[in-house]
Formats: sequence, C-alpha cells, structure tokens
Amino acid sequence: MPPVAVFQPWELWLAFTVLLASLGTVGLILATATRALSPRRSLGIAVGAVLLVMMAVGCGSLTYTDYARAQTWTFSYRVEATPNGTASEAVVVPVPSNEDLIRDLHVVSGDANWSLVSTAHGRGLYLAFAGPATIEASVPGLPPSYPRSEYLPSMAENLTNFRAEVWAYGSAAGGVEIRLGIHYWLLHDYVGPGWSPREIVFTPPP
Repeated sequence: MPPVAVFQPWELWLAFTVLLASLGTVGLILATATRALSPRRSLGIAVGAVLLVMMAVGCGSLTYTDYARAQTWTFSYRVEATPNGTASEAVVVPVPSNEDLIRDLHVVSGDANWSLVSTAHGRGLYLAFAGPATIEASVPGLPPSYPRSEYLPSMAENLTNFRAEVWAYGSAAGGVEIRLGIHYWLLHDYVGPGWSPREIVFTPPP
C-alpha cells in the first residue's frame, strides 16, 4: 500500500487561504476587465472578489495561529501536595535546572507559601501548606530546539534519559502525597518524614 500523506492543520489552512486569495485576485481582474462593458456585472464580481479576499485574510490569521502552535511548545511545572490532615506541613521538591522557567510560579488552590532554597542535595522548592495545595508555573512559546537540559530535575542522582532518583523532603510523620510535574518528568509518591530519594520518570507523549 502506498504511503498516505498526512497534513498538519496549518498546512490545510494555508492551502485554503491561497485558493481564496487566488479566486479573489482573479475576480478583481475580471471586474476591471468587464467594467466598461457591463458596470453592474463588474460591481457584482468586485463585491464577490472583495469578500473572497476578506475570507482569505481571516483564514491567513488562522493559518499563522496554527503554524505558531505547531512550531512551539509550553513548559509546565506543577506541584500538588495532599497531606493526611490540615496541620501545617512542608516539603522540599525538585525544580527545573533553569529556574527562570518557574518565574511565574503561583498558588492555584489551597493555603500555601513557597520559596526556592539551597539544600545539601542541590536547589529545591520549599513548599509550606495547611491542607491540600497546588502551585504551578508555565512558559509558552518555546521553540522545538529548546534544550532538554534546561528542565532536567534538580537534586537528581543516577540520571538517565527516562528516569532518575531525586531527593525530596517531607515534614509530616506519615508522609505527604506529592504529585510533581517538571514538564514530562513526573513523580507521584509519599514524601517524608525527613529526606529520602524518590524515583522520577520521563514520560513524553506518544
């Protein structure tokens, strides 16, 4: 069986835009050519051509939007902490190698405070909370060539392409359930009490 061509949405929009623009251009040429012979027909052709050009402009905008979306990606960082109770607790979890990626870190839900700290295992995020809390950050518009090394997890040991052991701290005696996402690096485990290594896994989309 011959291979089947697969087109991206922006490529289809581009083809449709070119078609509309071409038809509009032909319409304007015809309107100019027939103006002397039939002004009324020329006006109708001109109106139709202008509408086609306006549609082409609209489709061109959608084409650019789809193209930009296809050529960029969004980095995301998210921490969800779920303690067993509502007492004040704290954890320290990894951050991306480039901390500029989490400049807009903010609380999404719950009662929480956070700060970036230096530890014996490397840089980390200190998160204090009372009850379930979630914080996150994102950076849109990154190019496909953005280096993966910029968002490798901190406090990591035995790092491979798809997994690593990272250090994490929890203050709760029974541990705190943590869901950590550093883009495609994911950790879901109970952290604490004290410092302990936890496995984080690289899970890119299929």
